[in-house]
Amino acid sequence: KVLNALKANKSSFESFQHVPSESFEDNEERRIYYQLCTLFMISHLGDTEMELLRNMTLLPENGIAIDVLDNILSLNNQEALGSLINRGFLDFDKDSRLVKIHPIIRQICREGLKPDDGQCRDFLDALWRLYNPKQYDADMFRQFAELFSQAADNLQDREGIWAFRASVFW
Repeated sequence: KVLNALKANKSSFESFQHVPSESFEDNEERRIYYQLCTLFMISHLGDTEMELLRNMTLLPENGIAIDVLDNILSLNNQEALGSLINRGFLDFDKDSRLVKIHPIIRQICREGLKPDDGQCRDFLDALWRLYNPKQYDADMFRQFAELFSQAADNLQDREGIWAFRASVFW
């Protein structure tokens, strides 16, 4: 999938920094991680893409409905979402209409973008404002619960807001 994305974007492997494999012989996972960091260089993203990707690190493993994101993202952020999907940072499944982030890309982005409460608050507050028990089904509540649980686990939830919101959806 990554190779196809690179070919589609007319990228070449020569444009990526080479990570010498001999320096990581004892740790295959570490070598692969650093090579993926090189492939998915977040430093080449625009500010809007980085901001959106920072928020996308909170997505549940099964993803979130594209319709939900369309309801809370500005036009500029919707364009950034399309760009991140086209570049392979995010995956959009047309059948299920879910946007997902691969766990390895999530880890790379968390380490590189360092999401925190302040940076993700607007995104999480916008999701919270969508809360309407009559509008969504159980699967949507599970997606929201997992997203707020991710926020509670990975951001400094000093006030307990994200944990409280996750509990409402659970």
